[in-house]
Amino acid sequence: VVNAIRASPGRDLRIDLTRGGEDGAGLRPVTLRVTPETAEDGAGRIGVQLLANSEKEISKAANLLDGAGMATRETLKLTKVVLDGFGNLVLNFSQNVDKLSGPVAIIANGAQYTRNNWYDLLQFMVIININLAVINTVPLPGLDGGYLALLLAETLRGGKKLPEDVENVINQSGVSLLFLLGITLLIKDSVKLIQ
Repeated sequence: VVNAIRASPGRDLRIDLTRGGEDGAGLRPVTLRVTPETAEDGAGRIGVQLLANSEKEISKAANLLDGAGMATRETLKLTKVVLDGFGNLVLNFSQNVDKLSGPVAIIANGAQYTRNNWYDLLQFMVIININLAVINTVPLPGLDGGYLALLLAETLRGGKKLPEDVENVINQSGVSLLFLLGITLLIKDSVKLIQ
């Protein structure tokens, strides 16, 4: 449906829907006729957007201590979501590689959240920070997790430091890998944004 609308700016479209109650009772066919307007990118659009299938619950804290407890619970909940997503990415990389995003997609999503409300924007910012914390602890050279892995290797060697040239090669390869990943995601996100 989305592709048909995008491909038909200024042309009449017929959309066949089924409407009824939430329990499925009283289902009936409905035919809509729409003429998509032409968006800035030349694609058609009709002013309909898909939203999450859930209600948002926003609670106001009774006092500062209650607010700190609520913030802690929400942060723990979001951390679990991020860790589950990261675990899914690692365990099913080939299936989830398309969902990997870089700075361009993050900025585009952040811009979308600024149009919603402050709560959504703040939650998005928290998720970004949790993501950065999780990624930073991954034992990749060049990240804090990589330095911790080198310290662990040093500990396992009985406190004997790795040769400096070996440590430099490890760190430089990690930074190069991260740089290459960043450039790849930048190009991928830019192409997706343009399309």
